[in-house]
Amino acid sequence: MRVWKAHSAEFKLSVLKHMWDNALSYRQAAAVFNLPNASHIGEWERRHKRDGFEGLKRRRNENPRMKALPTPPTRVPVDETNCSHNDLVEEVKRLRAENAYLKKLKALVESKSPAPAKKRK
Repeated sequence: MRVWKAHSAEFKLSVLKHMWDNALSYRQAAAVFNLPNASHIGEWERRHKRDGFEGLKRRRNENPRMKALPTPPTRVPVDETNCSHNDLVEEVKRLRAENAYLKKLKALVESKSPAPAKKRK
């Protein structure tokens, strides 16, 4: 049984350079460096071409397509006595958009959940 081993970014780059300098295939490079899976080298090469050296540092379980969600803007408490008409109109627009979004989200969740079982008489 082989235990999974994390390779350093420097090691990955040395494998890629050796492969490029000697015009080796992924399988040949894997054999030279005693790597069990040649497809990993292809993944390393794609990440290096896309992100450079930083792409080789990525951890195994990271998903590069998953971006952190933007933090919602902090709401400043509204002082109704000092608000202009335009400020209040903007807040109403924002609240309406938020309400519409939540209604659509609720409808989507309900449409994906299984329908309740019908009772027989």
